[in-house]
Amino acid sequence: EYGINCATLEGTYGWDCSGCSCPGDGDPVCGDGSCNGDETYDTCPEDCNEPGTCDTGQVVDCDGSGECWPESWIGDGFADCNDQAYGADLTCYDCDGGDCPDSDPGCGDPGDTYGCTDPEACNYDSDATMDDGSCAEYDDCGECGGGGMTVVCSDGSMVCDPADCPAEDPDVYIIAGDAMVSGGMAYVSLSYESTQEVAGIQFTISDEPDVATAVAFDADDDVFMASSNDAGGDVTGVFFSISGAALPATDETTQFAVLTYELSAELGAGDVVELHFTDVVCSSTAGTSIPAMGVDGSISSGSMPGDVNGDGSINVQDIILVVNLILDGGFSAAADVNGDGSINVQDIILIVNMILDSRAIDATSSEILITPGALLLKSDGFIGGVQMTLHHGNNFSIDVTGNAMVADYKTSGNHTTVVVVVPGGEELFTYAGEFEIVDIMVVNGSDEIDVVTPAVFTLGAAYPNPFNPSTSITLDVSDAGNVNVAVYNLMGQAVSTLAEGYMNAGSYTLTWDASNQVSGMYLVRAETAGFVSTQKLLLIK
Repeated sequence: EYGINCATLEGTYGWDCSGCSCPGDGDPVCGDGSCNGDETYDTCPEDCNEPGTCDTGQVVDCDGSGECWPESWIGDGFADCNDQAYGADLTCYDCDGGDCPDSDPGCGDPGDTYGCTDPEACNYDSDATMDDGSCAEYDDCGECGGGGMTVVCSDGSMVCDPADCPAEDPDVYIIAGDAMVSGGMAYVSLSYESTQEVAGIQFTISDEPDVATAVAFDADDDVFMASSNDAGGDVTGVFFSISGAALPATDETTQFAVLTYELSAELGAGDVVELHFTDVVCSSTAGTSIPAMGVDGSISSGSMPGDVNGDGSINVQDIILVVNLILDGGFSAAADVNGDGSINVQDIILIVNMILDSRAIDATSSEILITPGALLLKSDGFIGGVQMTLHHGNNFSIDVTGNAMVADYKTSGNHTTVVVVVPGGEELFTYAGEFEIVDIMVVNGSDEIDVVTPAVFTLGAAYPNPFNPSTSITLDVSDAGNVNVAVYNLMGQAVSTLAEGYMNAGSYTLTWDASNQVSGMYLVRAETAGFVSTQKLLLIK
């Protein structure tokens, strides 16, 4: 259709023209409708277009060659740009209908100079008038537009050059400790382990982020000299003795000096400054090099996540403080262990996990059951904590369980917040009065789990009571199941059965006619699925 020969179709477009007869390959015959071979507009105007013109539905190539291409190629999603990847340059048609980038040489003005126009880039071209997207930065190895540290050493560290890798089997380890900030200062212990005597040590250690400046380097033993210099976030330290003394060989981690840092920024709970050795050189007493490797350290805030009281350890005292923060609506960065910006029972469980070495299998679901005078939690595994908010009247009172790692509550007006950590049984609290649960969170050893609330199995107040000769009682059943309701005298003998058998969830009114009973105190007892509700009845004749 376009008069293209097979060689062009195969070479430019990747077609397989085996066995094909391409229009451009035939002998030129003027008047056959195909401008091919040595035909031109001058020799065969019947077949060939006037230079700079094309057939209807075609456009002229932007490279000045006079080639014609389908107009449908403009904006078809294939980039016919200045590089002519598809044999055509259509950039003069609105950058190939947007298929080519604005930075393509064919899309700009004839006088544009393409290059990097960002003055901050390492390859900035001051003569460029049109950005070509080539701007780059120096990588960690100092190479413009490079890929950074790509060499992986045997210890897993990344370096720019294989020669920068630490010795694979070092004789000396120089170890930076993990220090905590106190008064804006951090004291990093430097220790060593070595298979032979060490007469001198030289190292470079960097801090990331660069918020710590080394202000002192002190040897533990006066026979050694220690000096350091902090430049651009890299500390270079030198440790040696002018008297010929040497650190003895030892397989125990032994401190030999302290590197003191001053912090230029306050660290929050969980913030860590990484200390990374970039170079370690050790010398023997003979002045020869000893294969050596640095072990990185860190600087962190004095209050690690979970250490709410800042005493350097995590224990139940910290849990109690977190419970108080929940009840009082306070906040502490150290108590926000999961870093979500709020303090709740999930943070408590993370602290519990730090304290406990092992536990039972985590629960996956739970159910709250309300019985007269008690709230219980049933689950299929370990429960780390429960946090709930109750709404109640002025006559409400509560007593939380003593069978838990920590359990406490706080009442404000008509709302009470309850927190129970690692409950040892099903009963979470006992109560008097009426209440409703307005919010609840149940967490296993790591995650919040589903909770069904509330399942109710209660006997309502009998009316009338005292009575003669009959009284009515309301029974609320939240879950269908077998139910037994019976009346007993004070000798424990059943004198009447009010309900027995399978009952659907719902509310029932039961009536006891005590015409055949003597005056006195009786107990009505309702039981289902292990839950019991009782009530006293007084018959007066």
